Amino acid sequence: MSDTPNPPANALVQSDLSIRVINLASETDRLQTTANLLSAANLSWTRLDAVDGRKSDLQAHPLNRPERQKYLFGKTMTTGEIGCFLSHFQALKEFSMASEPFLLILEDDADIPANLAQFLSDLIAWSHSHPKHRMDCISLCNTTPKKTRKLADLGDGTLMRSWYFPILATACLWTKPGAAGFVRHVEQNGIEGAVDDRMRAWLARSGGGMFVDPPAVPPRPGDSSIDAVSPRSQHGGLPKWKKVWRKKLPDYLNALRHMTLNRRH
Repeated sequence: MSDTPNPPANALVQSDLSIRVINLASETDRLQTTANLLSAANLSWTRLDAVDGRKSDLQAHPLNRPERQKYLFGKTMTTGEIGCFLSHFQALKEFSMASEPFLLILEDDADIPANLAQFLSDLIAWSHSHPKHRMDCISLCNTTPKKTRKLADLGDGTLMRSWYFPILATACLWTKPGAAGFVRHVEQNGIEGAVDDRMRAWLARSGGGMFVDPPAVPPRPGDSSIDAVSPRSQHGGLPKWKKVWRKKLPDYLNALRHMTLNRRH
């Protein structure tokens, strides 16, 4: 099986975009399904070998911050969550040294539509023609009704500014400044929580988050293999008031600050 299917027909996507598919080596069936969908969409891509928490002691990873995780969530991260974070982090670090200005990170359960190349082309073209709008990361896989503003109609979807970024990392489009900023944040602060939650927190501070409504690349039915080896616990953790005070309130305040600044300019 080839990791690089037929090249995309759209020149803008081909020159401006890199696509990485995060996949555990053992999940060949998932990768084949994703490869078939990307081939049908006429998109080039490369596989990124996911960090497997079953093969190493990720709790001892130098970037892991268990005490900070306990403070924010009342519990430490699972090996699956740490491996998922490190997989996305690796993709972003490699992208920071690449020539393309955009990176689409896909997990291997992404449901890629046949018209994705054209949609990405429209999205990239919009970004080039609207440089005043800060764009760090766009969620293509989930939405949120909280703290948003409509930016543009693109094909079958609507591009929304999101000051409170949606949770889920199945399909996220990163810009070079956004990726570099998040990498620096992680290098300075370590892994404080699940990757999608920490993306939300960082993007609330940067003000550069967006999403597409409806999601252009939702997850396929079933659990993601990236963190399926040790999924998030649905029980335990902090009392609700501590979660709000320690984690949600700072994100809300950062989001409100950017919303206020946006109204003034």
